[in-house]
Amino acid sequence: MTYEPSANTQRSTQTDAAFLTFSGSPSAGNPLTPTLVGSSSGFTPTISSNDIQLPAGEYMLRFTAAITRSAADRNIVYQWREVGGALLGVAGATNREIAPGSQNASLDSADAHLVLSSPGSVQVETTSVDAGVTLNTSDSHAVIWRVG
Repeated sequence: MTYEPSANTQRSTQTDAAFLTFSGSPSAGNPLTPTLVGSSSGFTPTISSNDIQLPAGEYMLRFTAAITRSAADRNIVYQWREVGGALLGVAGATNREIAPGSQNASLDSADAHLVLSSPGSVQVETTSVDAGVTLNTSDSHAVIWRVG
């Protein structure tokens, strides 16, 4: 999948990144709980409850889930949300072609572009989940790039 933000990114002289993992059981309308694993020296987001708190700046966000499904027609959909605001970017969904009972990282990701003029927070929200889908949190990750 290729994602191109609707707005051009601002000029950047430096790119920093943070890497996160997640825990929790997915249910529609609820966010996953993030844990910061590592970050660049110039950018370290903080975590409060399920919120990833970001300083003002420009960001590219990517979340990729790994799942186990009980049947081939089971699916999960996830998307970034600006806390207190709307869903952001493109929703990610698991691949329906993966065989039931197999654990695989999704080839699809939830991607978003965000510009914050003041500090703000984001979450990874499960927007839809079928029964028989388990999120393998040890293999579900996000990368947030600070590009401006």
